Amino acid sequence: MVYYLHGDFRCKTCLMLEDMTVRAVRDSFATQLEDKVLDLQVVNFMSEGNEHFEQDFQLEQQSVIVVEREAGKIVRWKNLKRIWDLYDRPLQFAAYVAGETRLYLDGAPEPKP
Repeated sequence: MVYYLHGDFRCKTCLMLEDMTVRAVRDSFATQLEDKVLDLQVVNFMSEGNEHFEQDFQLEQQSVIVVEREAGKIVRWKNLKRIWDLYDRPLQFAAYVAGETRLYLDGAPEPKP
């Protein structure tokens, strides 16, 4: 699962991040999306009923979150915080989002800090 989570206020950069995230995931994982191996959702975490996302993923701002689930439960997740460093470099942004998503699809363990 890949989420692009945003708040009520949608600045130009936030809209660009959403667009680049959606394109990166759709371009890199069209088959997985079609086969329902992967899902992509754009969610306003401030909308009624979605407030839990802010706490679930410790959100401070608009974010791309990659989630692994087993039996409907979240087993691990990662906030792709580098999107804010890469928003003005579309190719690097797409490679980053696709690469991190691929790691989750492949079940790769998180690197140790």
